[in-house]
Amino acid sequence: MKNFIKNFIKYLIEYFQAPKHLAVAVIAVSIVSLIFAYIAQYVFCLEPCILCIYQRVPYFINIALGTLAFMAVSKHPRSAIVLLLIAALVFFAGAIVAVFHVGLQQQWWEWFSSSCGTGIIPTDGLSIEKIREAITQQSTVVRCDKVSWRLFGISLAGYNYMFSVELTLGILYLLGKKKPE
Repeated sequence: MKNFIKNFIKYLIEYFQAPKHLAVAVIAVSIVSLIFAYIAQYVFCLEPCILCIYQRVPYFINIALGTLAFMAVSKHPRSAIVLLLIAALVFFAGAIVAVFHVGLQQQWWEWFSSSCGTGIIPTDGLSIEKIREAITQQSTVVRCDKVSWRLFGISLAGYNYMFSVELTLGILYLLGKKKPE
């Protein structure tokens, strides 16, 4: 069994060293990740905060980058490599947003933004009607510092951080393993 797993991993590494296959993998992983996020939102009713929405952006960008890399492989292989390197950087940017979100959830730092529903409403110079309106409006905003779901003590933002870092390192490893075709 160990030998089978070792040979299978070796096969996968060799297979995904080809920029064409790596581009398809970037597209597929990005699409599946977005599907997972939308299932969590619409099937399991996990309402996303603004940072959760921002964490989806790198996956949308990498669908486009992966598609461009796939189309460029045959005529411009170096361009495909560059696009895949940019995809790795985009995944890393997603990891930065995710770790910032985890930091808010763990109270490592604070971020006072009305878009994250922090509960802080500036009252200087506002009438009672404006304050009441602000409170009502803010109650519909999902707070970024509250975890809506955990598995083994890790929030979705935490899993997204780990996944984004793994994707970044995986792309860099596979691109560094072999020269462009």
